Amino acid sequence: MPLKVKCPTCRKETAWEGNPHRPFCSDRCRLIDLGAWVQERYRIPAEKLDDLPDNDDDDDVSFTLRLLGSWDVTGSNNDQLA
Repeated sequence: MPLKVKCPTCRKETAWEGNPHRPFCSDRCRLIDLGAWVQERYRIPAEKLDDLPDNDDDDDVSFTLRLLGSWDVTGSNNDQLA
């Protein structure tokens, strides 16, 4: 017996296998769900940015410098590029 699932949009039972719209029952239900995401009706809980602790800008600079490794950001080794 093929696996049946309920469409998340209309709750109609639909086959899982061979369904190009799965987990939805139709293209219409898939587009309704996409529209809900676009209109931000679905939200993923997160902390507000105002509630996050302040980070020093120095941390960003030191992280960038670590990414650059031994590259001299002052430009004194530009002759190595030529």
